[in-house]
Amino acid sequence: MNKEEKLFWEVYKNKYLRNLIFHHIQCTEWVEYDEHQQIYENNRILFKDIKSLKWMSIKKQFKLLKYKLECNESIQIISSSCILEFFKSFNNNNNKNEKDLKKKEEQEKQEKLLKSVLVLFLKK
Repeated sequence: MNKEEKLFWEVYKNKYLRNLIFHHIQCTEWVEYDEHQQIYENNRILFKDIKSLKWMSIKKQFKLLKYKLECNESIQIISSSCILEFFKSFNNNNNKNEKDLKKKEEQEKQEKLLKSVLVLFLKK
């Protein structure tokens, strides 16, 4: 066990420090606002309080949705439009991933071609 890991466990096992750290994480405002008018109480929502499928879909919080399903937490489905919104968001996200994958494949092809040209050039 290295030095950092030992220190981590010493802090973690200390109940006071652990609670202080978690309290700080929970109470700190991590979002920076351009204007003070943007700051109000409802800007900040705890994960446990998020229940709307529509909100998670619009914000593309698929990992949060997966977590809530795995933990058997309640999810609000107010209307069929929520489900449609989910599928639209999920489909858009998949399309983006496919485009990224195609772009990556194209870059790999170009790199391979460049390497082969360099090898040929170096042989001469």
